Amino acid sequence: MPHQRNCRTSHSQQRPRLNRSGLSDRAPTALDKRSLTSVSFQVQNFQLCGELRRTKTEVKNSLPTQKTIETEQILNWFDETRKYTPDSADYDKFYTKLVENIDAHKYSKPGRQNNYQSIEKATHPGDVGTTCTDMH
Repeated sequence: MPHQRNCRTSHSQQRPRLNRSGLSDRAPTALDKRSLTSVSFQVQNFQLCGELRRTKTEVKNSLPTQKTIETEQILNWFDETRKYTPDSADYDKFYTKLVENIDAHKYSKPGRQNNYQSIEKATHPGDVGTTCTDMH
């Protein structure tokens, strides 16, 4: 009977280890492919790792203005009216508001100051400016 070793696997059955560069001389296995695409490997392999600096950024998602809220209410009302009673929808007012809104976004500067006081006064979206019934 041959002599048995106490170790679990013989040296011929052990997998070769990856060298320091993350690659070995053999064909990569699925486990190796996962480790090469892991987040930590990608961070270490990133060419600018440690070279990037923090910069100040502007908050571009500002609170909506009173006019924006009114426009959204009108457009939502128009959409509901158009779905259920298309003949009673006021298409002229809709397109006028739509064009005004698009033009306002085209020429607005990112990170602009908004009138927050008018928003704080409004406690409910229906309390602000034009209501849906004003469209008739």
